Amino acid sequence: MVRFRTIKQMNDAFNGGPQFSDSKPLIMKPWHADMEILKDELKTIPIWIRFPKQDIKY
Repeated sequence: MVRFRTIKQMNDAFNGGPQFSDSKPLIMKPWHADMEILKDELKTIPIWIRFPKQDIKY
């Protein structure tokens, strides 16, 4: 569980691309009061690929 100090920090974390912990991808979901803290069965995982030297038009 992660607590952010500001809404901007939270939005940056959710919208700023992939997050990693110990070199492993971290899947984050916003908390809500009736949320069950169980491991979800993942059927698909989005993958972000960065090409740092690739021209932006591609």
